[in-house]
Amino acid sequence: MTTTTDNPIDFALRTVESTAFAIHSVLGITEPFTGCLRVAFSDKGALPVWVWPVAGLLLAGVAVANFSGNDASVLAAQAYIAFFHLGGVLYHRKLRHHPAVGCAPAVFVVLAFIVAALRTNLWIAALGTVGCGGVAAVFVWLLVRTPDNDVEDEDDPQHQQQQQQQQVDGKAAPLSLQLHSCQLGAKAAILLWKDSSGQVRRLRSLLRQEIEDDNNISEENRTAQQLLAQGLHIPDILHTTVLRFSRTPPGDGAQIQANFQRALGGQQSPPMVQLQWDIDSITLVCERRPYMHHVDDEGDVLVREEMTNEADGT
Repeated sequence: MTTTTDNPIDFALRTVESTAFAIHSVLGITEPFTGCLRVAFSDKGALPVWVWPVAGLLLAGVAVANFSGNDASVLAAQAYIAFFHLGGVLYHRKLRHHPAVGCAPAVFVVLAFIVAALRTNLWIAALGTVGCGGVAAVFVWLLVRTPDNDVEDEDDPQHQQQQQQQQVDGKAAPLSLQLHSCQLGAKAAILLWKDSSGQVRRLRSLLRQEIEDDNNISEENRTAQQLLAQGLHIPDILHTTVLRFSRTPPGDGAQIQANFQRALGGQQSPPMVQLQWDIDSITLVCERRPYMHHVDDEGDVLVREEMTNEADGT
């Protein structure tokens, strides 16, 4: 195979790749202790913690192999680059991030394709990229899970039919939650719940629609629109905070996480627990200061609606 090591374009692209990967490898290796990538990506437990340092170590290896004098080593590095960053694109897609977020990893897919094409030909580079995409899709399917799995149910025709039938019948299904996973972070330990009935998601969707309705000129809605423009966040997860740290606990973060998982029986996702109850009231709260420390007389509670039972009129 003819080497193109001396090709200035090839060398420049590999330099860009390796420089970026040297930085990214440090971020990945230290991620279990810092949590910065999970916060930046709003990961919320979608990826197992061990994936981040493993990916960081592999990226460090790619950064070195990228400057090997052996064509096979360089092409193998490009294959991993394409696989890893196509996986990044699919990761962001599965978590319903803005499409523009996937453009960042997609850039490195293009760079890997160009380097591979310079060293082989367009057909081999194209087929290799497609193959890497297929492998990446399998890994994303196996490793990435949405913390609030009900976001995937929105596209389920059966789920949509059930929701439409509930609206036609003029009644809502009981609120039903399932324990989905447990997480220990640098600030808190939480339980994440799955909205299996879809009712919480529907309430949040209706709330956003109401806020964004320009025909609603009420003073309350204008205030809500202003808050939304200023960064008002309608949550997209359901969680229960088990404990909260006033500061990051000292000690080995990996060992603390291991102890936490051991206390859970060695499982990040405990057996599903089904809870179901009827709602007797709904309260709309503006969380002006974390965490849900709202006081009625300070205007934090925007609306409190008592539910009635049509059968007995209560």
